[in-house]
Amino acid sequence: MTLEDIYNFLPLTDKLLTGGMPTAEQLSAAAEAGVQVVVNLAPYNPARDLVNEDLLVKSLGMEYINIPVEWDSPNRQSFQEFMSVMDTHQKDKLLVHCRANFRVSGYIAHYRILRLGWQQEEAFKDLRRFWNPADYPIWQKFIEQTLTEEH
Repeated sequence: MTLEDIYNFLPLTDKLLTGGMPTAEQLSAAAEAGVQVVVNLAPYNPARDLVNEDLLVKSLGMEYINIPVEWDSPNRQSFQEFMSVMDTHQKDKLLVHCRANFRVSGYIAHYRILRLGWQQEEAFKDLRRFWNPADYPIWQKFIEQTLTEEH
């Protein structure tokens, strides 16, 4: 198992890797690849998620951060927490994941616009590899409100 085997894996830079829910073997591969911090944006679901991901990540020598973003109700609090984590760990090698790289690609697009100064069209290209916010009205509204409020 390699990092590239993570569902919807997408390396954005040499220090920012994104994807869906990794397996235990894929987290081991992340540690071997020099990942220092694993950020999980999915709320825990025992039927679908890796049990004790936090303990496994820590046992592999990486920091684990969980910011549970409910798919049906993304909110400003989780978004601000995500932005703070990204700011704090901008020099670290990160693996940011959720279940399918939908939440992650949405939050990363915002980060690129609001912190890195990217143009909106360019920032949303990677997100659109996996999904279209127009197909999810709750997310479309969240994106529009967040970008308007933060600018």
